[in-house]
Amino acid sequence: MTKRKNYKTTLISIGKIIPEIHYGVFSRDWWIAIEKDSNNQATMLCPIRIGMKTHVELNGHEFFINVLEPNIEDSSSPTYQASCGLAYSEIYMSSSTAITSLYQQLFGTKTKFSGQLVMGFNQSDIVKQLLEDINFQPFEFYLDQLRIVVLELVYQKIKIGTMLEPDTNHHLLII
Repeated sequence: MTKRKNYKTTLISIGKIIPEIHYGVFSRDWWIAIEKDSNNQATMLCPIRIGMKTHVELNGHEFFINVLEPNIEDSSSPTYQASCGLAYSEIYMSSSTAITSLYQQLFGTKTKFSGQLVMGFNQSDIVKQLLEDINFQPFEFYLDQLRIVVLELVYQKIKIGTMLEPDTNHHLLII
């Protein structure tokens, strides 16, 4: 059984949501699964915000992890950089790799970290702040082996009519 360590992480900067990225073609890369619903059917998602910055103390040293602005031409996935004092990690597509590589470089150990835990995605106060201006909290569920992600629900009232019947109101739910 794996023991998960809880870190005291602080959200320094909330970052921003960019609709084209967070709700576009590559949106799957910009949301993290955080918790199952009460029926254990769906998993709620939390955004990885561009420009978000977190702080955590590891081995008596202050570490920061930044989510960098993506270069859409090279990659649509989030990129991360960790720092401690004047030392910086390389830029990685994994928060775990960013924090682990810098820590190992500084302390000469083989210690590994979960980027999601170090960034505080398991802490309700941080998740609440990251969801603050999100009107609808996305979720995912599985239908057999098919992963379905629901990012938005749109409700529209439409009028449909023919020459034989008068206009009638119909409701359409778009997922």
